[in-house]
Formats: sequence, C-alpha cells, structure tokens
Amino acid sequence: LISSNEELQSANEELQSRNEELHTVNAENQLRIKQIMELNDDLNNYFASSDIGQVFLDSNLLIRKYTPQATALINLIETDVGRPITHISNNISYPDLTRDINHVLKHLTPLEKSLRIGNNKWYQMKIMPYLREDKTMDGVVLTFVDITAMKMVEKELKTANRKLRELNDNLLRSNKELEQFAYITSHDLQEPLRKIQT
Repeated sequence: LISSNEELQSANEELQSRNEELHTVNAENQLRIKQIMELNDDLNNYFASSDIGQVFLDSNLLIRKYTPQATALINLIETDVGRPITHISNNISYPDLTRDINHVLKHLTPLEKSLRIGNNKWYQMKIMPYLREDKTMDGVVLTFVDITAMKMVEKELKTANRKLRELNDNLLRSNKELEQFAYITSHDLQEPLRKIQT
C-alpha cells in the first residue's frame, strides 16, 4: 500500500507538472489567438479605410478575400468567397481579364492596365502574384485604383496643349505676315529715300 501510495503521489505530481505545462501552453496559445485577432482587425480596418479595391484569388481563381471598394467593380457578396471569379458578373468591360490572370499565374510577372468603366470612370488595374512568406506563389491579387481625376487632368492638359499649339501657329503666321509687311514697306520706302538723298 505504501508503495502504491508513493506511485500515486508520483503520478499525481507528474500530472500536476503536465497540467502546469498545459496551462502555460494554453496561455501562450491564448496570447497568439489574441494577436491574430488584433492583426485580423487591423487588416479589416485597413481594407475598409482604403480607397483601393482589391480581390485576392487562389491559384484556381477562387475568391479568397476582397475589399469593400472592389464590390463596385465586381459584383461581390460575402457568399462569393470560395467561388471562381469567372462565375461572377462584373462591371469591367475587359474580356481578357481571365487570360491576363492566368498569364500572371504562369509567368509570375505583374501586369498593369488602364480600364474605362462606364462613361466617366477610369481605373488602373494591377494583377500581381500572391506570394507566401516562403516565396511560393499561391494565386494573384487584383488591385483597382481610381484614376478618374488623373485622366480628367490629362484630358485638360491635352486640350490646353492643343490650344497652345494653335495659338503658337497663329503667332507664327502673324509674325510671318509682319515680316512680309516690313519687307514690302521697307522696299517701298527705299525709292523715296533715294530721291530724297539725291
């Protein structure tokens, strides 16, 4: 009995030791879960506050995640996570989207295009490889940046440049006419000046 009691005490001490270890591991896991939740909250707030639309796709073109701003371009709802992007209607009139995504998946080279959506909206679309921490490629990230204001300024600059060229051409024409007038006037005044000199 004494021997059995000693064994039980030894087993009890070992269980207490393991229980303490489990408690420590559990506390560490709880801390990690808290850090992951904070990081997830940070990412969600970042996505919500950003003006950039993003769609994360895996290598099978299934939607992983998206930002709220992407819903205006691609008609996404929460239940679309896990669905192929090819099954979802979008407002982008760009038929080569799937081909370009597959090109980036195959060659791992980013692709950038300017897209016009509707009559008055312009977006800079970038398709980039989705890289994991170990540098393995696991899909693509579609990014849409609204460049409408930049396109409007560009259009205004082109109009202003065209007007400046027209004004410059008119000025050159006026200068030529003035030169011709000066030449004719000079030529016509030479004869009376000769007579006056003589």
